[in-house]
Amino acid sequence: MNNSCFLRLANEMKIRGLLNDSRMVSVEEQLAIFIFTLAHNERNRVVQNRFQHPGETISRHFNKYLQACVRLEKLYLTLAGRGVRQEISSNQLFYPWFKDCVGAIDGTHIPAWVPVGDQQGYRNRKGFLSQNVLAVVVFDMNFQYVLAGWEGSASDSRVLRNAIWERQQNKLKVPNGKYYVVDAGYANTKGFLAPYHGTRYHLREWSQTQAPQTARELFNLRHLKLRNVVERTFAWNWDDEFFEEDMENEIENCESLNNIDFDSDSDEELGDGPTDDDKQYMFNFRDRIAQNIWNPRAIR
Repeated sequence: MNNSCFLRLANEMKIRGLLNDSRMVSVEEQLAIFIFTLAHNERNRVVQNRFQHPGETISRHFNKYLQACVRLEKLYLTLAGRGVRQEISSNQLFYPWFKDCVGAIDGTHIPAWVPVGDQQGYRNRKGFLSQNVLAVVVFDMNFQYVLAGWEGSASDSRVLRNAIWERQQNKLKVPNGKYYVVDAGYANTKGFLAPYHGTRYHLREWSQTQAPQTARELFNLRHLKLRNVVERTFAWNWDDEFFEEDMENEIENCESLNNIDFDSDSDEELGDGPTDDDKQYMFNFRDRIAQNIWNPRAIR
């Protein structure tokens, strides 16, 4: 975390009234204690020596900062809704075809500092050490779920599988009858709508002179416009608030953001993993959307 980001976060806590300077410890030092303890997984005694405060003071301010971070949840996290998102219902590019979409999912690689013996697992395909962080974003550009901690060598689909089917607590749950848009690195299965493989998808492949020529191309273009809310959310939240614009590559600990009640009685039951029937259901569902979007164009 660079100096500017550090000071912005401390100022955020002050402005929102979440923390105040104490007689002996400023908000900035409280933040330093909190980050030092988390980043280095240090014992209280080591932190006492580093900051020259009694153990009780260290423990008290660490817990105060942790509670303040959790309270930020309401400002930066949005729970999954049961109705149609306003951002979709008001946009003729998406409604009514994507009316059951509640958000977008993507992974991002965050630089990691790990012991030499653990570095192999954290080295990603681009050659640097990182965590693969899963982010779920809704269309008002707020986070809904974040899962941090996976090694950079882990694939996006592997991280999502853990979030849905393997974790005992803080699972990602899909509201009944709803789904998330995901990129081609994830399976196209019940609850998760991926683009068509082997069909133009990325923005650099499109231009005003290269309009979609098939139903699949048009679907992929609309899908991309929905899913890029993830990139826009990283840039907007972490630039306009207290993070730098390039902080998509610098977040370090989001584990506390997973403690959300998703009203499990109303969530989709996805079993122990994607089944062939789940995949076939979503293949057919995707084909129907693609054809329904394309039909009015074909008539013209």
